[in-house]
Amino acid sequence: MEKNFLMHFQSIVSGNPDKAAVVFDRERLSYSELDTRSNTIAGELYAKGIGKGDVVSIFLDRGVNAIVAMLGVLKSGAAFCNINLDYPQKRVAFILNDVKPKLIIDESFINQLGVTQPKLKQNISPNDLAVVVYTSGSTGKPKGVLLPHRALDLSLEGMMCGCGSEDSFLLPSPLSFIGGIAYVLASLAAGITLHLTTEQVRRDVGLIIEYIQKHNVTAGFLPPRVARLFLERGDGLLRVIITGAEKVSFVYSKKTRIFNVYGASETFGPVTSFEINEIHENGIPIGKAFSSSRIYLLDDNGNHVPDGQIGEICVSGQVADGYVNLPSITDERFVTFNNSMMYKSGDLGRKRNDGNIEYVQRKGWMVKIRGYRVEPSEIESSLLEMENVREAVVIAHVDENGNTYLCAYLVTDKEFSVSEYRERLGESLPEYMVPSYYVRMESLPLTPNGKIDRMTLPLPTRVTAGTEYVAPRNEVEEVLAKIWKDVLNKEKVGIYDNFFELGGHSLKGMIMASKIHKKLNIEIPLGELFKTPNIAGLSKLVESVIESPYKSIEIAEEKEYYDVSYAQLRMWIINQTQPDSTKFNIPGRFIFNENIDKNIIQSIWNTLVKRHDSFRTRFEERNGRVVQVIEKGIILEVGFIDLTSMPLDDAGEERERVYEELSEKIFNLNTGPLIDVKLIKVSEQIYDVLYCLHHIIADGWSINVLRKEFLLLHEAYKEKNGAVELTPLRVQYKDFSEWQNGIIRESEFSDAAKDFWKKQINEEFPILNLPFDQRRSDSKTGNSYLVSIDKTVKYKLKEIAQSCDTSLYMVLLTSFIAFLSDLTKQNEILIGTAASGREHEDIQGIIGCFINPVVLINVVDRELEFTDLVKKINDSTLNALKYQSYPLELIVEELNIKYPNITAFFNMINFGDITDVNADSIEHRPVHDIVDVKFDLEWYVTEHLNAVQIMCVYNKGLFEPTTIEYIMNRYHQFATLLSENTKMTIRDCFESEGEDFSFFDE
Repeated sequence: MEKNFLMHFQSIVSGNPDKAAVVFDRERLSYSELDTRSNTIAGELYAKGIGKGDVVSIFLDRGVNAIVAMLGVLKSGAAFCNINLDYPQKRVAFILNDVKPKLIIDESFINQLGVTQPKLKQNISPNDLAVVVYTSGSTGKPKGVLLPHRALDLSLEGMMCGCGSEDSFLLPSPLSFIGGIAYVLASLAAGITLHLTTEQVRRDVGLIIEYIQKHNVTAGFLPPRVARLFLERGDGLLRVIITGAEKVSFVYSKKTRIFNVYGASETFGPVTSFEINEIHENGIPIGKAFSSSRIYLLDDNGNHVPDGQIGEICVSGQVADGYVNLPSITDERFVTFNNSMMYKSGDLGRKRNDGNIEYVQRKGWMVKIRGYRVEPSEIESSLLEMENVREAVVIAHVDENGNTYLCAYLVTDKEFSVSEYRERLGESLPEYMVPSYYVRMESLPLTPNGKIDRMTLPLPTRVTAGTEYVAPRNEVEEVLAKIWKDVLNKEKVGIYDNFFELGGHSLKGMIMASKIHKKLNIEIPLGELFKTPNIAGLSKLVESVIESPYKSIEIAEEKEYYDVSYAQLRMWIINQTQPDSTKFNIPGRFIFNENIDKNIIQSIWNTLVKRHDSFRTRFEERNGRVVQVIEKGIILEVGFIDLTSMPLDDAGEERERVYEELSEKIFNLNTGPLIDVKLIKVSEQIYDVLYCLHHIIADGWSINVLRKEFLLLHEAYKEKNGAVELTPLRVQYKDFSEWQNGIIRESEFSDAAKDFWKKQINEEFPILNLPFDQRRSDSKTGNSYLVSIDKTVKYKLKEIAQSCDTSLYMVLLTSFIAFLSDLTKQNEILIGTAASGREHEDIQGIIGCFINPVVLINVVDRELEFTDLVKKINDSTLNALKYQSYPLELIVEELNIKYPNITAFFNMINFGDITDVNADSIEHRPVHDIVDVKFDLEWYVTEHLNAVQIMCVYNKGLFEPTTIEYIMNRYHQFATLLSENTKMTIRDCFESEGEDFSFFDE
């Protein structure tokens, strides 16, 4: 008879009773003491009639008592279910109701125990239930995994990876997760001394190193992020490191044996391992299966895939019996294969040439439309029930804006009305399942084996859209349609077209609201626009709103100097305290891959300087206040540098040195000019136009205006000898600043802003406590880390935005706020964001600093589903943005509170559409080198056609690069999880992080 876990444990007790079994903080239990105390618990359970087939919930703090209870329950023949004390009451109630324990072991149970030594009969069979562990599932509710002694016993054969009885093992994992449970039991079965860390130690690499040195720990489990930090500072302190809490990209040491493991709750911990004994540039595999298990890579039909091809990772041998009260999911995930039970993990992998398995990603999901899972066959069945429909197939397509939509392909006996089909489908299907497009086919294309060839079905055209084009019916709809076409860059817009499905987002919504105000004298709150995202509904809203006079920006009378805006004043004040700082520099470049005339470049820049007052602006103090002075007749000299005499490689290095030097230029706000430009000739076919300007005269939107006008002028000078007509600017920045100061002084606007912020803030702004690696110093030096969200996840996030009638910006903002809540363990989250400040139609094309910081304060309710949190934050953000023009400084002053300590900042760089010009040989590239940072953690999000890029700028005096890498990769995983599980609560999303890669909680 093979030994089971309890037999292994008893062998250690008999052979080495005085050896330390468990160490926690100041507590220490020998194997003999652990045996005695666990026997007492087992006897108490036995006396209460609890034994095989029963479940006992353990509700104890992490520590020695929890280990004693786990062992005691197993000795009684029952199974234990650990419940984390930090779980909310609602989650605890769900688990208790689901698992229905016969008893709960808590502190009061432990305190009333005697010291008796009962006689115990250990008659445990392999199929008896040993552990129930709860893990978050795709349903949004935690699901209980039923783990028998068979799986526990098999797990002991390989998971300790090079560790033996001579080792002491560090375990930071929570005991409510399978990683913690598995390594507790495997360590005790191997006669190892187990060291449980306190919560404080497990979150601090420095304290982990101190602990290891103080207690002579020789091995441990460290998640990849912790392992990387540990190896930087404590390489060689441990003999063995086991890792695997996430996909491992780079961990290596010459002094320590490192093992990458893979497993799941359903496999009672690791089932594969790979020893990392060299650098792996193309990713680290998860290795080969332990002798206790078999790994299969199967296709969707259950067939083996050839080596090198991707298949689903399936495990047999060391597997669970299924899920608590979930028979259908159990049948789906646990199937018979080769006469044994096999678990289908949902992970994709491939076998390499050396036999090691490489983890690839999670398996794809069903079709999702606006955040909802859709089974096309259900729609097809409804269509086939209709008269005259002989054949039907429904396909999901993605448009040029990344929006997923459904198209129905129909073979019918006669022509059909799209609106009639939509109406009929709407009687039996929810709105999101009704296709947007309908294409009538003579016949459906077939493959050689007679199946429908979906790949050759034609893309739908506008005339086949489910929302048939309906032209404007009155003057109001005509005006609105013209505005929509202008803002959304569409040739044709019908009155039932959806604003977000046409590519609208919050910034375009603000532009649209501004244009509506100007054209119709109607002020439409942005929130109302989002609630009524088509022209038909919006026109009714317009007709019901009382007119409000559109306050046109008047041209200021010409004078020696002008008022500064509050944005300019803010930067002036900072500049006075930090005159040598370059944090407000905005550098950039135009790279030409063609021969150009330097005189043309000189002419272009002087045309722009003459066109925009901001390029000729300097600042000074007059009579105790800061003012702006607009100089006339300034000629900007473009510095010319010829590097053609240098070898190309040397020229490239010199070009970058000049680039860096220019980006760190210190501007004098008093004397100006606040822009500098250089032209570098690298070779006959490579020219580089470098520029750097101060933020006090421009913002991110301005750079887009600059790019557009520079390219238009370059094309005109090159092709038309300069004969180009840029749209005249009715007003300049000085006109805006004078106008803004007048508006802010109006009591009606001021009172409304103050009333809003009084409701938002009690007595002071909340403080966000980010997990710094270092103590705060005066350093403001920054670095950056870039993460890309691929098109699949981006499209799913856009579907969520559409289902919530909001924008991708709001979905990403919500995910950022929720992620910060998880990262900081705070519910009330304060962040800063940038409002464009360009609500007014007259200032869309002006170069200047309009941006205004807006404080967003949100309470993250972890019991909300993500889509509900999106809607909540959408509403609160739109309310805050109503008063974006009201300076934060005045809010602080008038409410008599401290200026908020903004440590985290979010900005989505998604400006208006830029006119296409013939610029194939020109590349415009902003600079991302960071000399000074404004906030501790800054996220700059840019939407591209097939991806979303997030650049994290951080204060490297506070954060280690590896910490930021971990934070960004964890966010990427978090965003991916949200995109696939919109009905999960925020809490379940937090607790599911990392589940795709392994089973440990960090």
